[in-house]
Parts: sequence; C-alpha cells; structure tokens
Amino acid sequence: MKEIPISVLKFGSSVLPSRRSLGVAVAEIYRELRQARRVIAVVSAFGRTTDRLLARAARYGGGESSARALLVATGELAAASELALALQRAGVSVEVFDPQRAGLLARGEALDAELIALDVARLRESLRVHSVIVLPGFIARDEAGRTCLLGRGGSDLSALFVGAQLGAAVRLLKDVDGIHTQDPAREPAARRFAQLAYADLEAIGGGVVQDKALRFARLHAQGFEVARAGSRGGTHIGAQPSRLHASEPERAPLRVAVCGLGTVGYGVWRELARRTRQFEVVRILVRTTPKRRPRRVPHGLLCTDRETLFASRPDVVVELLGGLEEPARIVAEALERGIAVVTANKALVADRGEELARCARRGGAALYTSASVGGALPALECVRALARRTPILRLRGVLNATSNFVIEGMSRGESREHALARAASLGLCEADVRADLDGSDAAHKLELLADAALAPGEGPDRLPPRGRWSWNSRSGAEQLSPTACLAARERGERLRLVAEAEFAAGGASLRLGVLGVRAGDPLYELPDQHNALSIECGDGSSLLLRGLGAGRAPTTLAVLADLLELARRGCAAPQLESLAG
Repeated sequence: MKEIPISVLKFGSSVLPSRRSLGVAVAEIYRELRQARRVIAVVSAFGRTTDRLLARAARYGGGESSARALLVATGELAAASELALALQRAGVSVEVFDPQRAGLLARGEALDAELIALDVARLRESLRVHSVIVLPGFIARDEAGRTCLLGRGGSDLSALFVGAQLGAAVRLLKDVDGIHTQDPAREPAARRFAQLAYADLEAIGGGVVQDKALRFARLHAQGFEVARAGSRGGTHIGAQPSRLHASEPERAPLRVAVCGLGTVGYGVWRELARRTRQFEVVRILVRTTPKRRPRRVPHGLLCTDRETLFASRPDVVVELLGGLEEPARIVAEALERGIAVVTANKALVADRGEELARCARRGGAALYTSASVGGALPALECVRALARRTPILRLRGVLNATSNFVIEGMSRGESREHALARAASLGLCEADVRADLDGSDAAHKLELLADAALAPGEGPDRLPPRGRWSWNSRSGAEQLSPTACLAARERGERLRLVAEAEFAAGGASLRLGVLGVRAGDPLYELPDQHNALSIECGDGSSLLLRGLGAGRAPTTLAVLADLLELARRGCAAPQLESLAG
C-alpha cells in the first residue's frame, strides 16, 4: 500500500522562546496537515531553558555525564509535552513520543552522541491513526537505556535523522526565512538563497544549521529546507548548485476586518494580534457595542455598521457573526468589492453558497469556507490535495460533532435533552440543532467533500449548487433514543451518524444514516465532539483524519489557517471554476 507523505518539522528554541509561542507551531503543523501529509514535530526546549539546565548541572562540578544529560533532557520533554497538549486543545489528533518509545538510539559520548537507530515501524503505525507525532529533539537513549544528548543544536540532527529513516521531507524552522549571503539582522541588503549546496553552506557557516547535522545530511544525501514559520519560502539545502532567490518587495501586513467578537471571533482577534508581521486588524464589527469590552481589544476597533467596516479598506473580511441574513449581506458586498472573505458560518455556506461563489467570481475575490466543514479536521483541503495526486475512491466518516456528542452521551445513559444541554454549554451547537440531528449539516458537508474530490481545482472553495447530488439513502439521528444506543453497546457496537460517498465514472453515490460500528472500525473510537474522515485513494493509499469538530479552539485554528494561506499567496483569487453541472 502506498504511504501518505510525511513532513518532519523542527521547531528550535528561537521559534519557541516561550509557551506563548506554541500557537505558531500549531499553525505551521496544521498548514502541513491541510496538504494531506502526516507530521512529525521535533521540538527543542523553550528559549534559553537548555542553557539554564546546563548551568545548573555545572554547579555540581564534573559529575556523571548521564546524570547531566537526564537533567538537560527535561527541557525538551517539557516542550514536547506542552506542544502535544496545545495541539490536542486545538482539536488535532496527536501522540507524543519520548526517545525510548520512538526507539531513538545513539552511541558515543553522553553529551555528544551519534544517532544509530529509530523504530520506523512504530512511528508509521502511530501515523496511520494520528495526524501528528511530537518528538523531543536533542536527546536519545544509548544501548544501555541511558539518556544522552546529541550536542549543541542537536535537534537539527534529530529531525534530519528521522527524515532520512522515514523518507520524509524535512523543514528546519528558524527565526530567519532561510540562509542569506550575510546576517540579515545586520545587513538589510543581504540576499536569501533559494537553494544552497552543502559545501556552500559549510563555507558560509554562521551556525544556522548544526555542523554535525549538516555533515549527516551531506553523507546521506538528505535534502532539507530552512525557513521561518509562516513564510512563503525558504532555502533548500542539497546537492544542487546554489542559487539566489529573486528579489521581491516585502508585502505589507494584510488588513483584516473581523465580523463578530464572540467565542471564535475573540480567539481569531487574539491570534491575529500576535502576528503583526502578517496581519493588521483594522476593524471589528459587532451587533451592539458591548458594555464591557473583551480584554485588550482596543475600543477604537469596534463598529456596529457595514459602512464603517468597509471604510477601513480591509483586504479580507472574516465573517464570524453567525446567523444568515446579515452575514450574507456583508459577505456578498465584500466579494463584490473584490475583498477576500473567510467564514466559518455553516448555515451561510449551506444556504447561500452558490450565490456567494458567483459574487466571488464577479469581484475576482477569494472565498474560503474551510472552517465550516469539520472544525480542526482539514477535510476539504486534504480531499482536494489527494484528488490532485490520485483519484478518490471512497469517503467515509462522522462529519457532525454535535450529533456524535449526543449519541455518545445517550450511549452512557444520558437523556437526549441532557446531552444537548451539555453540548450547548460547551458551545458545540447552534441555537437551532435540527440541522445537526436530522443529518442536514453532515449531508451538506459530504456534498462539499464529494465536489472537492471530483473538482480539486486550486484556489477558493468550489461551492456546488444546491440539489446537485442525488442520494441513495439519507436519514439523521433525530429519532435515535438512549435505549437504542445502550442496546447497541450491549451488542459490542457503537452507533454513529455515518456519511459515505463512493466514486465511479465521474460521479458519486452518497449515503447518510445511523450505523453500528465495531472495534477495529476507524469510527469506533471517536469520543464526544470528535469528527473523523477516512479517504481511500486510487493509488492504494488511504488517510484517516480525526479531530475535534466543534468548539472555539478548533474553529479558530481552521479560520487562522485560511488567513495564513491568504497572507502567503495574496488576496487575489485564482480563476474560479465553473459551477455548472
């Protein structure tokens, strides 16, 4: 069976100076997941933690090397654990590995060892279920089971070794956007290399890449990239001749207008406020001016009318108001004006999608709706990315988090009303939950995914006309009772609202209904507000996506990913595909 591509991302201490910077790593990892890749994140300790731990060990004199290595390793282990927790909070399916579990073996001096082995099979097995593995860099185990270090800057070596063993692409994330002819912090005229030969990087020096890691890459012909998190490009290191990047003017930050300052709106504003290199929030539209302004939101940003919103000349409008009529007017006007739009509004996409796509075409604007399908599950992007590589044969999944939450609650003996009340208290459902329980929401998401599988064009989401698809069978979970859920559990089954699409001869057969699934089925272990999607491809590969399907953090992550994509490529929309047929 063909394997799904893997990316190894290394986050150094300059990228993660503190816990507050974990969002940068989460967004960069999610960027890779949207390209239908699995990710291994290799993590250094936060900021100056390693230096402080080395200094602490030095206070005891010479000491035993393995004891010093064990103390220093706590910094890497803590950073890896916290990144895994941040990913889980954002709804991403992740496992954290320590060196022993990863089978990461080294030989040599306890403080400057050489890597010799990795349990490739165990990592691949984990990546069949989970989207991300987080692995502490710089540390390993020797053949006696003792902790050892890989020398200063050893996380670079960890990433390159793991990449070589797995045949994965490797990107070393730094605080610079690549390798330059001179230090760009001291010389503004320094030029960035688009690609750089191993020997030329050795000659330049400067410590951007650990010397031992560079020697390993050259010996094993392991190409890799050095880049800044969120950047449009970097420097590819390999055997190819060196070449400078073509000069281009630095882009000004995108001017963003946010509509809505609720749970998700505040989360999006907070993330954008941390990324001033890429974004400038110019206006926040609210229905009424709040008596108590959310913490740290400048009062001058707030407005209550569309005229003031558009007078701020935004490059992109982020629609997070909820509801239908008012958001539809704002989004349509923005698109007609040529302003890009990002929305997480499921009802808007379902009811007005075709109309808004026409507005986007007329205005030449980009329209992104990824956050309306699957929460932290990058379902649309993955289906589209895989369909560009190979035909999609089958989609099968649970696409509505609220219905899954209610079914799981009833399977534990809760009443439907109690489960719905808990879902509402957690912010998992709309005021009107009928679309969640009757299957309308899951059905619309499946139609969008089926369209992405058959028309995986680049650019804005292709929104199919309502009624394009015919269904073989379609039913929801509105009639499901706690008695039925408990009876299924006694039979060794769990009930799921399963959406399926099978593709043949340029068409799709769609089904939706409550099914009982047994242990071993990828939809069996799917707790509470999680979604899942299994994608089977014509080249023999398959991809399982799992993650939180609702809530502030997952939706914020999906919206931010669309905005980061806009920042990298600019707001102008590519040619929109025809919506006919």
